[in-house]
Amino acid sequence: LSTASANAKRSGKKGKGAAPERRAVDERLAAVLKGHEGPVLDACCAEGRFVLSVSSDRTMRLWDRAHLLEKDHRSTRLNIPLDNASRVTVSPDGTYAFAVLASKQVAIIRVRKPCSKGPRMQIGKTFPTEHTDVEIGGICVTNDLKYSVTCGSGEEIHLLDNKAGSCIYKTPSRQMSNHMLAMTGLGDMLG
Repeated sequence: LSTASANAKRSGKKGKGAAPERRAVDERLAAVLKGHEGPVLDACCAEGRFVLSVSSDRTMRLWDRAHLLEKDHRSTRLNIPLDNASRVTVSPDGTYAFAVLASKQVAIIRVRKPCSKGPRMQIGKTFPTEHTDVEIGGICVTNDLKYSVTCGSGEEIHLLDNKAGSCIYKTPSRQMSNHMLAMTGLGDMLG
């Protein structure tokens, strides 16, 4: 995901003063997605159907796989009011995105198919996490969508009830700071 061309367009510069466009050094790279006006903070993929990205420009973008090889990549933009997302993950079935906001809240975003009526992405629910004074480094969701798990740069991992919108369990890692979290296909947590 690149912001170089967006910055050059915004500044109106061409040629020497324009931000250099990043070129693929690896032939396996299919496309460079452009559109965010700020740094991309996180991105994830939903079973090869689409890519979600979040940026400090307070937007989330959804990039359809069908349009990735086109010259002008089409994306759906979701503005995140008065906040920005720092982490994002998508449900196993691709119908929901879970984003960690800078205000230490979790936002559940409904993702619809391109041909359905209504907005493609819509924020459905937000609820606070109980991480205090730490950066939330990761978020995962269980296969049944009932729970999400967050880890902060501190030592705690939190299990959240998505329906109730609350933390139901905290566990210390008893080792060191956590910066990443992953969930296996069976819904088991890896910290």
